[in-house]
Amino acid sequence: MFSTPITGEKRASMINDIMMLRAMGWSLRRIGAKMGVSHVEVLKLEREGLAATVSMIDHTLVDEVRARQLERCEELYDILSDGLYTEKVLPAKDGEEPEIVREPNPENLRAYLKVMEREAKILGTDAPERKEIERKKVSDFTTDAARKQAFEEMRRKYAKQDTPPAATTDTPSPDAQ
Repeated sequence: MFSTPITGEKRASMINDIMMLRAMGWSLRRIGAKMGVSHVEVLKLEREGLAATVSMIDHTLVDEVRARQLERCEELYDILSDGLYTEKVLPAKDGEEPEIVREPNPENLRAYLKVMEREAKILGTDAPERKEIERKKVSDFTTDAARKQAFEEMRRKYAKQDTPPAATTDTPSPDAQ
């Protein structure tokens, strides 16, 4: 059974209600049961509210939810940091002291990284950055002299290496005309 999409003021009102209940500590499932929607829909609306894409939402509630979630991340950091490493005592050798070796605990490290990812999403620092990459194309070499110069630069650049670079379509061979 498909439901009609929630739009406009009703959507903004639901987001505000979700933010208020989340700030009070309610779970996604409990909010969903109260509002008559799935917990997944509640999560989507919460994320939309945290992203502040709707102009009619109460941003103070969003800030409260964000602060509460960051506090929870800090609590999880404290819990997980104690078990990040396990200490292993190696037997003593010929009159030496026993050696204590710290080894990482993979399960706790994985959980710690998940908390870090969640914190990055809350803060919005997980968004990728766009980088401009300049690349020369064959059409950039309009003259034979420019092609020869580019080929010589490439040859000098890779002269110290044992093997030449793989052929690419970006730089023409000196024989091509």
